[in-house]
Amino acid sequence: MSRFEEQLTTAHLLRRRRTVFSLSAVAIIALTAASVFLAMTYFDKLDVSISPTEVESTALIEIVDGLGIVWDRSVFAVREALKLRVSVDGYKSQELEISDATWRRGKMDVVLQPLPATLVAETVPLVSNIDWYLNDAFVAQSASLKTEISAGQYTVTASHPSFESASQVVELERGQTYPVTLMMEPVKGSVKITSVPSGANISLNHSPVGQTPLEISVDGGKHEFAVSHEGYVSRTDSVRITKGSREVTRHYELARQEEQVTFSLAPEGGLLTVDHVAVPAGQTASISLPVNTSHRVEYSKPGYRTDTREFTVKPNSSNQIRLSLQAVYGQLEIMSNPVADVSVNGAVVGQTPMQLRLQTVPHTIILSRDGYVSESRTITPDESVMQSVVGNLETIQSHRLNNAPDTFTNSIGMEFKLFKNPASVTMGSRRGERDTRANEFVREVRLTRPFYVGLYEVTEDQFRQAVAPGQPPLGSRRPITGISWEEAAAFCNWLSAREGLSPVYRFSGQQHVGSEASADGYRMLTEAEWEWLARKAGRSRESKFPWGNDSTVPANIGNLADESAKGAVPVYITQYNDGQSGVSDTGLFQPNRVGIHDLAGNVSEWLHDSYSLEPPTGNAVETDPFDGSAFPSHVVKGPNWKSASVKELRVAFRRGSASGEQTVGLRLARYLY
Repeated sequence: MSRFEEQLTTAHLLRRRRTVFSLSAVAIIALTAASVFLAMTYFDKLDVSISPTEVESTALIEIVDGLGIVWDRSVFAVREALKLRVSVDGYKSQELEISDATWRRGKMDVVLQPLPATLVAETVPLVSNIDWYLNDAFVAQSASLKTEISAGQYTVTASHPSFESASQVVELERGQTYPVTLMMEPVKGSVKITSVPSGANISLNHSPVGQTPLEISVDGGKHEFAVSHEGYVSRTDSVRITKGSREVTRHYELARQEEQVTFSLAPEGGLLTVDHVAVPAGQTASISLPVNTSHRVEYSKPGYRTDTREFTVKPNSSNQIRLSLQAVYGQLEIMSNPVADVSVNGAVVGQTPMQLRLQTVPHTIILSRDGYVSESRTITPDESVMQSVVGNLETIQSHRLNNAPDTFTNSIGMEFKLFKNPASVTMGSRRGERDTRANEFVREVRLTRPFYVGLYEVTEDQFRQAVAPGQPPLGSRRPITGISWEEAAAFCNWLSAREGLSPVYRFSGQQHVGSEASADGYRMLTEAEWEWLARKAGRSRESKFPWGNDSTVPANIGNLADESAKGAVPVYITQYNDGQSGVSDTGLFQPNRVGIHDLAGNVSEWLHDSYSLEPPTGNAVETDPFDGSAFPSHVVKGPNWKSASVKELRVAFRRGSASGEQTVGLRLARYLY
């Protein structure tokens, strides 16, 4: 049985799903026509159209996967997965999957693509970076060319800057490989060389070719030249001969041969110039200079005489030159009021008045004395004349006082005022005065140390920055209350450290152990300062109350126990209304005569002093009293929003406390020095 008949029979069996018994060879041949008829009857048909039309009659159609038969230009097969191959000489074969859509259409168009030709081209000699062209179109840059292109006639051209272009016409057929060899002739050119001086020896590519002036013929490409002349520095160069540059001219100005010259310098660190050009120098310096020529060297340094020389560099010799400078001095007369220590460039040399012999370079003269502000001068002595330095030293205290601002705002927004000359005050109350208490000791005090005072009491937001750093503010201007004296002192030290000031309060852990009167950091007001501010500052005479000597409370003088606080306090001031029934924001009321707010009300204030019931001894005037002890109880002064009695409103009223209270806050102060 033929393969055609086997395919037909198998397909018929699959289509009908029934068993077919073998037939004899004779019967099969007899039924061939009938079999074709059956295939057309029971199989699906697909017509195949092939282009280009000139190959359609010779193209071969094959079933490479699936079951069916090919008859003429038609395919008969069961409609299932089927793959066809269409091929013809000179064209790329195509393998095609037959989709359901194609079966339904009953027709398939196949377009065969012609096979390319392969061109392999190289040059003799073999040269890198050849520019290859096909029909004048650039293709590639390489030593050789291999490319696939469609069949046809082409002009192959090889181009290189150092060679004449070469071309060849080739006829290429589909699917064929064509080798092409192009002969490249080098470009011919010339090089003309001149020099100063003339007669220089010329070598070309390491071979001698003559002396300048010289003109030689060379092939295209890169060539190395060397130019040498006795007594001059040799030169090397390269030229490139190309189709676009066949003639090259070179002219060389040869530099004289140089020798190394070494200069030894004393002292080091000066300015060295050779032929008016600066040369880097330390203890020695070296420079190459032309031989058999004259040169000028100059070495200078402030405080020394300049050394200048003329010299000639010797060939093939060690050239050593030593330059040593002589120091120059001048006289200084130094005086001061008062007598002061004299230091020159950081070294103490004696006391004023004195005379010094110093080198003529800048010197820093400092006049200093304990307790005074040092004066610094920079002066350059003159060899021809004696110069004078006269200083009038100012005490540190006077300097700070003269330069301190009258007011300032610190790092957390507190406003302060400076009191330069506080003067004297009589503290306490005398026996027999109305409402006098036994603890209100009379003390004569003189305040001499300038100090800053906060215009307002410390607010909750300001205190919060120390105890809750990084937390958002509460937006409160109410004074901080309820804190202990130790917490107030710790806040003062925190603020001092923040601003680089020396702390006033000494602690051992959480325990206060003493205070430093000499510190310039923040602190609480002393009792003497508080009384001076409340009864004397800005007045010609001392007063009994923060507002004066009349016991009647002036309107709106401060936040006190007024009629608006009725019910919140046991006693209140009749016919006085400040509009505040409790603690108010700081600064709501008019300040006193020197600009301090809330001394007459709102909250009482912790003071620096320890609270003691021991009366002072003697009648001596106390100067700048500063309590450095560490007692558990401390003085509280000033009326607050619960105060109503005449006794509490007096400046002399004082009491002691050892713990925080809701009516007690604090105000900050600090010494200027």
